[in-house]
Amino acid sequence: MFTHKFTLPFLWQSVRRFNNSNGDHYTMIPKGVLLGLMIAPMVMAEPEVIADFGGRETGLVSPSERLRTIASKNSIPAAIVRQPILERFPVESNMRVGVIDAHVHNKPVKRPFFIVGYDQHSAEWLEANRTYLIEINARGLVTNVQSDQQMRILREYGGDLSLDAIPVESIAAVFGLEFYPVLVTKEEVTQ
Repeated sequence: MFTHKFTLPFLWQSVRRFNNSNGDHYTMIPKGVLLGLMIAPMVMAEPEVIADFGGRETGLVSPSERLRTIASKNSIPAAIVRQPILERFPVESNMRVGVIDAHVHNKPVKRPFFIVGYDQHSAEWLEANRTYLIEINARGLVTNVQSDQQMRILREYGGDLSLDAIPVESIAAVFGLEFYPVLVTKEEVTQ
């Protein structure tokens, strides 16, 4: 005769005891309770660490970067490479057009980047700084842009620059940025 008592009250309430005509005792446990008891050890298991790089670069690259690398080796036209794999609009943030004070930072920056928006000031800044931005291989992040058409217009001002419409809130928070256009190099934040 099975007389196991569950320790959890809600499980105990779902167990039913029956007697048949022969006087035998039966205990019925719902399938969901049994399934839960079988799965519980797996759910409560500790996560398994597959790799720990100790804060070092993993060497993994994004699909966009991989495409750019392949393109530079195989002479794929820049217009094809420059197009991001997926962009969704609108892309908005709390950043706005304004003037910043240049300052040094101590954050790790692998590749210089700049942030612009879809506005006249950003377009003029892109046009004026395009040569320098290309020389330092800066990546362009675009915020406050509503459509693919607006991105095409900004890309015309940017020429051969890499421009991607992506959310910049977390990047702005890390570097304490409120205004754009802004350039972040390995050493400083400037305009």
